[in-house]
Amino acid sequence: YRETLSLLEDLGTAPWVEFQSPLRVPYVMPGGQIEALQASSAPGPLSLLLGLMRFAPLSAADKRGLLKLGCFGAPALLPAIFGILPRSSRGISVADWLKRCGQSPALLRLVWEPMVLAACNARPEQARLREFLAVLGQGFLRGGKTAALGRASAPLAKLLSPLPRLLEAQGSQVRLQSTVASIE
Repeated sequence: YRETLSLLEDLGTAPWVEFQSPLRVPYVMPGGQIEALQASSAPGPLSLLLGLMRFAPLSAADKRGLLKLGCFGAPALLPAIFGILPRSSRGISVADWLKRCGQSPALLRLVWEPMVLAACNARPEQARLREFLAVLGQGFLRGGKTAALGRASAPLAKLLSPLPRLLEAQGSQVRLQSTVASIE
């Protein structure tokens, strides 16, 4: 997220992206009612945790399960905030790790699956824990814009339209709609 935001700043198109503050994610529940996961204004990871503790669709047992993750998952989560990824996270899926940490099916469905999809573009069963922890550490757990949902007021093509000029100014050669044989 930081790198994307930095690129948009360099391109001069960052003002076209508006961020929620704090994070608010609406859920359409069975039966059609809307429930919102609303993060608090507390700093960093506390913001999301407090929002999850107020999230009505989660049972008291689910909320205790999230707090348990803080105990069982802390050896992986806390270092991830600082970019340190444990060797034990290699080759393990996010779903396997969450199950080992006692996360319920409801937590997997309501909290973790949307977060893993957003962070890794994969379901928890396919996403690798190491990559997920890296994204959590760099984004969600630090708070601020990196943990917020942004919505562009312009199409992606327009957001990135200054990119060829920026690359050429840095000495690169830009070729669009070309077949690539190799990249050096």
